[in-house]
Order: sequence, then structure tokens, then C-alpha cells
Amino acid sequence: MLGDRRLLTVENEIAFWKEYFAALLRSQGIGEQIEARAEKLFSAYWLKGITPYPETESVLRWFREHGFSMGVISDTFPSLQLTIATAGLGAYFDCYVCSDQVGAMKPDPRMYRTALDALNVCAAESLYVDDYDVEADGARALGMTAFHICRESAPKTDWDIASLSEMIAYLK
Repeated sequence: MLGDRRLLTVENEIAFWKEYFAALLRSQGIGEQIEARAEKLFSAYWLKGITPYPETESVLRWFREHGFSMGVISDTFPSLQLTIATAGLGAYFDCYVCSDQVGAMKPDPRMYRTALDALNVCAAESLYVDDYDVEADGARALGMTAFHICRESAPKTDWDIASLSEMIAYLK
């Protein structure tokens, strides 16, 4: 969510970003061809520069091949599914839960419950990974097995992992 403004649809998000870029241009003293320039900025940056970590696809493939249903829970906008598809990973996920559509942000239990309901699983049957420890703690508080991925720092708890591959090792 952006302030009080909920986006709810991809179309609303696109309109928001175009307005944002126009406002940014105006704030820099640019007054000519605002809409055309905002459109160029939007086209240049929206859904661009998305690069998954090297092990991501092989880990997702392993989970899919072993019968797991998977979802994405994110404090983000309605374009979440498009973002994942743009990264080439869309085929792996069965549900997408974004904060703007739920009206809450992690670690609010509604975020995790929305995904559990969409996947038709209970918390005890679930694995979860997040790059914020407080959000992994929120999932764990509901009964999920939750990992905190900390690629840039040393693990501090038994639930800290440096790579998504460690989730597979946990299951084996």
C-alpha cells in the first residue's frame, strides 16, 4: 500500500506509476511533454532488471517435481504475478498474495493465512522462506516451518540459511 492509496489491480498500479513519474519530472522543474516523458520512464523501468539468484529455478523445479504447491507472499503491488513471470519463474507458483490486495503487510497473520487458504494447506504442512527475519518469525508463529535467508550475513539461528538449496537439504 502507498499511504492510503490501495492499488488493487495491475491497471491501477500502472496508472499510479505513470502519475509518479510525471510528479517526479515536475519536481525536477521539467514542464514540457510530461506525459510522454513519464510514459518513457515507466516503459524503461516497470518490470525491468529482475534477475533471480542462481539456484532459484533449480530449487523451484525440485519442489515442483516433488509435488509441492507453491505460492509467493509479498509486501508489494498487484503486479506481483507479472513480476515473477517476467523473471521466468511464473510456472512454478500456484498463488500470489500481495499486501496491497490483502490490506495488510507481513508479519500480519492475514498475509500467511491468505496464502495457506489459496493453497488449501495448513501451516504445519508448509515451508516458508523470507529475507526478513521478523517476517519469517511471523510465519513460524502460525506454525509454519519458516527459514530466514541471509545471503549477506552469517547465520545466527538454526532457521537462518544462506541459499534456497538448504531448504531441500532440510527435507532430506
